[in-house]
Amino acid sequence: MKFYIGIILLVLMSCNSASNVSHDNDKLLAKVYDKPLYLSELSDIFTDQTMSKADSNQLITNYVERWVRDNVVMFEAEKNVPKDLNLDKLVKNYRSSLIRSIYEKNIIEEALDSTVTLSELNDFYEKNKDQYQLETAIVRCYLIKLDKNAPDQDAVRDWWDDIQEAENLKRLLNYCKVHAKVYMLDDKTWYKVEDLVGLLPNGKLSTDNVHKEEMTFKDDNFQYFFKILELVNKKETAPMSYIKDQAVKFILHKKQMKLLDEKIESIYNKELLNKNIEIYNLN
Repeated sequence: MKFYIGIILLVLMSCNSASNVSHDNDKLLAKVYDKPLYLSELSDIFTDQTMSKADSNQLITNYVERWVRDNVVMFEAEKNVPKDLNLDKLVKNYRSSLIRSIYEKNIIEEALDSTVTLSELNDFYEKNKDQYQLETAIVRCYLIKLDKNAPDQDAVRDWWDDIQEAENLKRLLNYCKVHAKVYMLDDKTWYKVEDLVGLLPNGKLSTDNVHKEEMTFKDDNFQYFFKILELVNKKETAPMSYIKDQAVKFILHKKQMKLLDEKIESIYNKELLNKNIEIYNLN
């Protein structure tokens, strides 16, 4: 089916490029069999009026190369269209599908209330949380990995020890942007434990050994600060904050489908009332 859609697009492109415009005094750039490409057909590609002649020539060369390849493929595709393929029907169906898709997109953009309330999220979560059992442990945490010779580490330790103080967290963020090899200081973000294992030395953390103990230690190259704020183990139900993005997408999708169904029903009833619809008995 993808092959046929490709043929349709090539046919449409070919039809759109056809023209009865006279090409007297026009420069012929290329030809594939009996199909020509003239310089005047490239006017739309010159959007930068300050472009140098060399750049313009390169732009034309690139365009011609693509055009030749597209039309060679088009010629070959036309030769290999199955004899029993109803191309007109496929083009008509594709056109109908495209027009409807654009119309539905406009309806959604103009009429959809994209707000998802906390009540809607909680309702979705309560009804579906059994579907969100974790396949791996997840944590909310703080993590800083510094070069062992990073400056001002005494200050870093002081800020770390009182990281719940907003000003200290801000100081750590500013410091880490400059000096940290790795840092995670967003207390709302969840991480899979398996994604954190490689950030710490071997044996310090594993998917089978996760606990909420705070760790501050050094190895030969780095100083580490690691603290788990919340842990949800494998096979437990994922918290709402972990699945929130998925929930929002699902709720919005349901709203979209409801909006479109209502719009279709409204159009149908209006046209039925206006006697623009006639359904005949098969008997």
